[in-house]
Amino acid sequence: MHMLADRAAVKLEAPQVARLARTTVRSAQRAMLAIARGPAAPALRRVGLACRHDGAPLIVLHEPVPGGTKAAVAIEGRGGRVLVTVQGTLKPWRDELDRSRFERRNPHEHLDDCCQLHVIEVAAVTVESEGHERSVAAGDYLFDASAAAPLKAAEPGIIEHINGGHPDAIYAVTSHRALGAEGWIVTGVDPEGIDIALDDSAERIVFERPVQSREDVKHTMIALRTAAGSPPPATAKGAPARAAE
Repeated sequence: MHMLADRAAVKLEAPQVARLARTTVRSAQRAMLAIARGPAAPALRRVGLACRHDGAPLIVLHEPVPGGTKAAVAIEGRGGRVLVTVQGTLKPWRDELDRSRFERRNPHEHLDDCCQLHVIEVAAVTVESEGHERSVAAGDYLFDASAAAPLKAAEPGIIEHINGGHPDAIYAVTSHRALGAEGWIVTGVDPEGIDIALDDSAERIVFERPVQSREDVKHTMIALRTAAGSPPPATAKGAPARAAE
């Protein structure tokens, strides 16, 4: 039985359930989207997915949709044992840093005048597992990222720095989780973890504690490398790579 499935089996507090739901959404690269369109039943479509730093889903629409349109995204957790549904309203989203987050997460999605980035303003979340359903309030689901504004501003530079000069840091987060060490790159950094990708595969590494700044990320990556307990790969010149700085 999954830990989200039965209140009696595992007595998780609402913030704990919310974090598990948020991790499921942050880990996904694709989702099923339903948009309310008058009295007709909403049609389902598969869409690329990313998240703002607070966990609100980011999607791209290829046709105009009025702001405030009700929508929901359904995300299946790894192994298909958990289904998280985020309900809310659509809002065109023009934040360039979040746009970059989406494009790194979904390199095959090309945003242009016909493809508008939207955020789902979260109203409610449900988590279903093995026939049991849990409700999560929007206020519990959304992560308070107000103190992590420096991290959001520094995110592109952090990603470039790790991918460009610190294969040991990527090695730590992949080898420690039996993902293999070769070819993975970081595509996103948020207060609760990092997103990594290899070709069409995407994974999420969850931090034990939230981070708020470049310095926090540095110390966390060093800790991950230490936890890996194995020597890092050589740099292009053959010398051992340093920890992320």
